[in-house]
Amino acid sequence: MTSPFSSPATHVLRYDQVRFKASHNSYNMKVPLKEQLGFDYSKPRTHGFRGLELDVHQDTKGCGWCVRHNRGACKRLQENRDADDAGPDCLGAWLTYLAQWSTDHADHDVVTLTLDIKRVVRPLTFPSDMDDLLRASGLEGARLFTPGEFQDVWPTLGELKGKFIVCLSGSESVKSDYATHAGRLCFADVSLGPGQLPPVGDQRLFLNYNWREFEIGSGNAFQRPSGRPYIVRAYGLRKDPALGSWNVAEAKGVNIMSTDWRRRLAVGSEPFAQI
Repeated sequence: MTSPFSSPATHVLRYDQVRFKASHNSYNMKVPLKEQLGFDYSKPRTHGFRGLELDVHQDTKGCGWCVRHNRGACKRLQENRDADDAGPDCLGAWLTYLAQWSTDHADHDVVTLTLDIKRVVRPLTFPSDMDDLLRASGLEGARLFTPGEFQDVWPTLGELKGKFIVCLSGSESVKSDYATHAGRLCFADVSLGPGQLPPVGDQRLFLNYNWREFEIGSGNAFQRPSGRPYIVRAYGLRKDPALGSWNVAEAKGVNIMSTDWRRRLAVGSEPFAQI
C-alpha cells in the first residue's frame, strides 16, 4: 500500500536541504497522479514522486488552459485521472483533481508542482489569469506556500505538510514578468545552461537545468550555485552515466530530481533525502 506521507525523521529538514524524485511530463506517465504521489516503503524505486510537472498552453477556443506537450485545443481525454473523472485536458481540471487529493490526504508531504508555460496568447493578463485559475481550483489559501510567505529561509518539511509549492517554468518573458508582481501565488524559475549562473539581481529562487546539456557533449561540470537558498531542479535524469546521470545529480546537490522513469530510481528509503 502506498502512502503520501514521509516519516517524521525528515520533517526537521528545510525544503532546500532535501532532494526528492519528481515526474517529468507527469500527464504522460500513464498512471493516475495519486499513484505517482504514493510512496511504497517496500518498493521505494516505484513512483514515490513529490514533484509533478504539467505542460500548459493557453487555448482560446477550448477550456482556457490546455495540458499537453504540443499546441492544440483540449480535446484528448485524460489518462492520468480516474476513469469516472476523465475529461478534456484542461489545466483547471488537473488542479481541481490535486486539490481534492489534498483534501483526501490531510497533512500530506509538500508537493512541488512545476507548470511549464509553453504558449500564452494574453501575456498582459497572465499573472491575474493564472492566480484566478488556482483560486478557482481550490489550490490556494492554506494549501499553497507562496512567495510572499518566504522569509529568508525555507520552512521545514514538517511546516510544509499539506501544502503545494507551484513554480512557473517555460516561457522566460511570461514567468519573469509574473515574478515582478507582488502577492502572486506561484514562484518562477530561471532556466540555465552549462556554465551559466543566475543573473545578478534576479530574485528568483528556483533554478532549472536540462541535465543532458551537462552530461552530453558540453564538457561542463555542474556546480550548484551558492549564496542564496536556491532550489535546483534538473530534468532528463536517468541511471545511464552518459545520458543524464541520476547519481551525478544526487552528488551535485540537486533538489528536484525530475525523470521520465517511474521505476528503478529513488532518493533513498524515504521520499526525501538530505543533500
